[in-house]
Amino acid sequence: MFGSSGDPPHRCTTSPYVTANMFVHLTDEHEVRTIILDLPSKKSTGPDGVSAILLKHMNGDLLNPLVHLFNLSMSHGVFLRCLKMASVIPILKKRDGECLNNYRPISLLSIFSKLFEKLVHRRIMKHVTTNQILTDSQHGFRLGLSLPPTTLWRDYTKKSKKVALQLPSSSM
Repeated sequence: MFGSSGDPPHRCTTSPYVTANMFVHLTDEHEVRTIILDLPSKKSTGPDGVSAILLKHMNGDLLNPLVHLFNLSMSHGVFLRCLKMASVIPILKKRDGECLNNYRPISLLSIFSKLFEKLVHRRIMKHVTTNQILTDSQHGFRLGLSLPPTTLWRDYTKKSKKVALQLPSSSM
């Protein structure tokens, strides 16, 4: 029922505008280990109390259960409710800590939720890249791409249309 990453992929539904089908391949220990090691080593934790640092130290012990959990989730299209939880903490953004408007909320997610998100992101990006779904002008949230020159030029020309008028002080 839940095979290895070499088993046939699981079919997902796709938008009627995209002709290529997306297949969600199961993961394996190597992929999960790679993603864990690529996580930033932060001490902050989500509602589960597990930090990236702790997960890296426990890497080998948790690989099999994580691979099994992620493969079950991808096979059945179900994301565990407990992984949807976040710890929301207020961060002071201005000096006056007495005013609640001077705080911004930060959501700390479960490290396991972040791992699963990275697995799914890899599959989506492979699909949209392989099938050339994104246009060359799509730069947002794409690795190695930044603001295109046209956006920079547009911003430059908007700013350059402003005219400064300086009058001699004797005319006032």
